[in-house]
Amino acid sequence: MIKFMCLLAFIISIIKAEEINYEWKTIDLNNSITCSAIGEGKNKELLLGGNDGKVFTFSNNLLAEKTPIPNSSSIFGMKIINNQYWIGSLDSILFKSNDLVNWESTALNGLPAKTSESFPVVFDFLETNSRIIIATYNPKSSLGKLYISKDKGITWDTVPVFQLIYPYKIVAINDSTYFMSGLTFSGGGAILKSSDFGLNWEIKFTYSTGINGLEYKDGNLLATATASKMFYSTDKGNLWENIGVDGDNELITAASFVTANTIVATSNLGKVYEYKDFGKSIKFLFSLNDVSANFSKLISNRIYLVSNNKIRYSDLTVSSVDANLNTNEKIIYSNNRFAFIGFNGKSTNLNIYNSMGDLIFTKTNFTFEDLPINNFAKGIYFLNFNIEERLVNYKFIVD
Repeated sequence: MIKFMCLLAFIISIIKAEEINYEWKTIDLNNSITCSAIGEGKNKELLLGGNDGKVFTFSNNLLAEKTPIPNSSSIFGMKIINNQYWIGSLDSILFKSNDLVNWESTALNGLPAKTSESFPVVFDFLETNSRIIIATYNPKSSLGKLYISKDKGITWDTVPVFQLIYPYKIVAINDSTYFMSGLTFSGGGAILKSSDFGLNWEIKFTYSTGINGLEYKDGNLLATATASKMFYSTDKGNLWENIGVDGDNELITAASFVTANTIVATSNLGKVYEYKDFGKSIKFLFSLNDVSANFSKLISNRIYLVSNNKIRYSDLTVSSVDANLNTNEKIIYSNNRFAFIGFNGKSTNLNIYNSMGDLIFTKTNFTFEDLPINNFAKGIYFLNFNIEERLVNYKFIVD
């Protein structure tokens, strides 16, 4: 094991960088929906919810309208919970469906039924191995409130969130530790942390405007303040740092991880940027031309940017820029498949190690054909091979 760990440290030390390649495409919504929420479907499709209760899916480059939410206005939270579609809206507590066709309007045990005087607004959902959590705003108390179930939604406990009026987003970094972003009573924003399954919360970060975006990926957290800036944490939410665009007139409107340290973000000027290493390298990708995107989301290996009238999306491919590759050589990894370009059928010995330094695959006389990694468990891996007295290394992630 010590030998493998030393080799792994050596591999990591000489891997120079990876380059993400984009090929952007556009779908016009033709005023069919004014998007107020997006989510991920059961089959990795994009879900779109509208401010008039409309629900659409986008899959295989086709936009399909589903049964609208009954008697609803704006849709907020959209998640797969208990292998069902759960949707929260302004006018009801919760809608559930198995197929996006038949909807059940639910006042769950422990949740107040809708009345003309007071009803909660459902913003977001979270499901872990042991909990289901619904993040809501209760206008009667002007407090954020969580509904927490330990039995897959049969019974519910309520937990007030005294620090927030609107709890916009909630994410888990493990089964018991959660982060939540939202709007405070002063009109600013805050990020809260709970280490006890959502029962108690402490403020970890505050900002002058509401924080409506929050994501977690591979140990890192990303937060987006309302039409303002991005903030990130690499130490489990203890320290937050700002990244943004230059100039006072350009503000971030949506942002998402594409890798653990690379972000795609859009601005109020309709520009799309790639931020590597949390802003150490910023690259302009393209201009939206018409309007800024309000939502962004990474689903599997595709990044989506959604405005009121268009969907922009790109499948992601990663190519190596390892220092030991010749100019005409390239390794491209996408959708758990490899392509080796410019190696001209040369043979070599190839090894693959997991993140613990264990050798899990080896092949002699490798001729740069496709690698059989479909049976690999999810995780980080390191590929290396010798060619012409050069040691070539490549890090890849199976998801």
